[in-house]
Amino acid sequence: MVGIIPKPPVKTLWWQDILLYFSIALLAAVVLGYFILGNFQNKSSASLQNLEETLATEKTPQERSAEKEVFQYRKKISDFSNLLNDHKKTSKFFEVLEVNSHPKIWFLKFILNPDDLQVLLSGQAESFQVLGEQLILFREVKELSKVDLSETAIGKNGKIEFTFLLSLDSKIFK
Repeated sequence: MVGIIPKPPVKTLWWQDILLYFSIALLAAVVLGYFILGNFQNKSSASLQNLEETLATEKTPQERSAEKEVFQYRKKISDFSNLLNDHKKTSKFFEVLEVNSHPKIWFLKFILNPDDLQVLLSGQAESFQVLGEQLILFREVKELSKVDLSETAIGKNGKIEFTFLLSLDSKIFK
């Protein structure tokens, strides 16, 4: 269909043309930059990997001996750490005994067996009452799982001789 009234040609403004060409040029630059930077990254990664491989294979004798020495020390430290973790600190029992001993009790014989978690304590007390108080003190201690008064006798000097068999809780040596 032919128009009866001719329409005037549409005029574009000059700044719209400039904006269109600038946008197309910017898009082309971004796409081109993406591919160029990707190429540089691949080359750099390959170069870095080659350098690391070269450095890993080329060690001087001094570096090898130093590395061997470091590994020996690491093994020694690891062995010592294992020994230290397995070590039982039997001295902690003395702290418990010191705090929970009656002042009128004398311990004359002491046998500690950390493997069986038992202690044999022999000694003297002034009277049966003092010995009973000591027995009560031991039974209230959390670190002692069992307290047995195995032997009692009256000694030549009139003192009460006794023997305690104490079973220890395994947490006392940790």
